[in-house]
Amino acid sequence: PYGNPLAATNSITFTTGDYVPSAYLAMPWAPSLFRYGGPQEFFVSTVNIGSVDLELYRLAEREYLRQESQGTGWNNYQPAAVDQIRKWTVSADSSRNENILTPVELADATGNSLPTGIYFLGMKANAARYESIWNDSRILIVGGSNLTLKSTLNKAVAWLTGLNSGTPEGGVPVRFYDNSFNLIGEGVTG
Repeated sequence: PYGNPLAATNSITFTTGDYVPSAYLAMPWAPSLFRYGGPQEFFVSTVNIGSVDLELYRLAEREYLRQESQGTGWNNYQPAAVDQIRKWTVSADSSRNENILTPVELADATGNSLPTGIYFLGMKANAARYESIWNDSRILIVGGSNLTLKSTLNKAVAWLTGLNSGTPEGGVPVRFYDNSFNLIGEGVTG
């Protein structure tokens, strides 16, 4: 047999430590689209953390394009204080060693749904270890339209439709950028 035989019956017990505290925004890394006039809710995932602090900022299109073109990500992005829309704390169920999903309503400081635009959402969780300004962050887009683009090497066709109705939307200005976020074309939907 393998190993050394035990001469007597033994009982061995041990305990493991708690899971490392962690928190993240349970949504895709790519910019998340929220429907204008529709539900604006997301989830925060926590393990061994009782609360997280959230900060929501409005992003100008130029600022979004500037930051994206740098390719450095968003976890060290420091938005201007004047662009802050809301700062709040979300309490999470503090059950030990369980992954908890907590729903969070996306709203401004007075509880109203967000208007169309681009937003930066940053999260801090003091009990979790992280080496950047934010424990986690996302770009959020609130919109009422969807753009479908078909392109070849020298032509492009775009369809703009309402998210709620699915019908084409005319008279809306659109801009197109290359992979370095340089403007390469613009027009108005027909």
